[in-house]
Amino acid sequence: MSSGEIDMLEKFFRKVELRMGDVLMNQGDDVRDDEPGLYVTQGGELDVFVKVDTDKDEAGQYGKKVASYSGGGKLLGELAVLFRAPRAASVVATSDCVLWSVDRSSFRAAGGRSQGAMKSLYMSPDSVVASGAAAGVAAGFNAPIAGIFFASEVVRPKDENRLDLTTRLLAAALSAAVVSSFTGGGPAFLQNVDFNWRGGNLELANFALLGIVVGFVSYANSRVAAFAQSSVASIKEQGVPQNLLPFVGAIVTVIVSLCCSGRVQFDGFGALNEVLSKSKDVAGGLAGELSFQPLFESRDAGLTFTVVSLLGLMLSKIFATAFCQASGLVGGAFAPALFTGACLGAAFGRLAAVLAGGAALVSTTSTYTVVGASSMLAANCGVPVTSVVLAVELAGGSSYEATLPLIIGIALATYISSVLLPGLFEGVSREDSLKRYEQQAEDLV
Repeated sequence: MSSGEIDMLEKFFRKVELRMGDVLMNQGDDVRDDEPGLYVTQGGELDVFVKVDTDKDEAGQYGKKVASYSGGGKLLGELAVLFRAPRAASVVATSDCVLWSVDRSSFRAAGGRSQGAMKSLYMSPDSVVASGAAAGVAAGFNAPIAGIFFASEVVRPKDENRLDLTTRLLAAALSAAVVSSFTGGGPAFLQNVDFNWRGGNLELANFALLGIVVGFVSYANSRVAAFAQSSVASIKEQGVPQNLLPFVGAIVTVIVSLCCSGRVQFDGFGALNEVLSKSKDVAGGLAGELSFQPLFESRDAGLTFTVVSLLGLMLSKIFATAFCQASGLVGGAFAPALFTGACLGAAFGRLAAVLAGGAALVSTTSTYTVVGASSMLAANCGVPVTSVVLAVELAGGSSYEATLPLIIGIALATYISSVLLPGLFEGVSREDSLKRYEQQAEDLV
């Protein structure tokens, strides 16, 4: 067996513990495909007996003793998994023993019989998780391509083969198709919104600055989350039962909703589309962007979000989400990141438009909104590639022109929030920062 096949096979071994006098196998027994077939000893002593016609009366209950095994690394029962042969001997423990077993189906699927000939039929547990992750993202956002990238970026199955990738493709496509059949399909973002990148290469400085700002906000978000976890832990130490802790997150969300805006509760893409549609028209000056009033208005009021109201909505969402996640009232990580990033991007875009005085060097607020949303998603969840693809799919391809600004914003936001700021404020090394960033993505699944 190759080293890869051995690593694959190790995932299927199960621990077996025997007491002195226990019978591991009986001579003549058939072994089903799903029964333990091959054993590897870890410790203890076992005796092997063979019964033949001539010693029925002379030998003991199990026949004549022909061998003994002690210590680890001994193989037992290999004929059953290799050739479907019945047990050729009886094996009895003469002391407490620990062994590891694998069944015939797992052994063959891992390539154990034919040096990898069966490996093409194998699907590792990691690949199953990857297929489920791809299906989940595809169904939740109607974005099958982003789902496939998400699974490959986060789960990253070892020893995967083409069959695993095909399964992932099918899972993402079918889940998106099923959801589309009930919801009508189509892109999640509004289609009457302009996502064009107008300013050319000079405007890339704006998007780079937006990525830097998102990086700082994302890092602050992680500090707020740590504070929320500490607060909830303190409440738990006061004797509050674990099953009541989610009420803490619910109470915080209700208070924030009453004091600020019910939009922090997030009702799906309607909230994101409201940010897109009510922040795209910039008509007034800087003074008009300092009003909180749109934050407290109902959705049918027809008011336009200002810079200050968008930042207030972003901070409220960060605070409410942190306490919900810390208390166990978890509703996901993608949607809050997209929403807070969209608010920040829209505020940045409106401010840029005001300062530019309507110059053509500045793209629409909608473009900044989608760049902010994608950059925050990448920084908060550790999925930079998925964030680029998801932004394009959510907009139905209309944001493709803004791909370069997306990449710049995502790259800077990710580096600043995950490497630069942890090193400056926490003394975390670059290697540890990268490990933390990878773990952040793996925690999603």
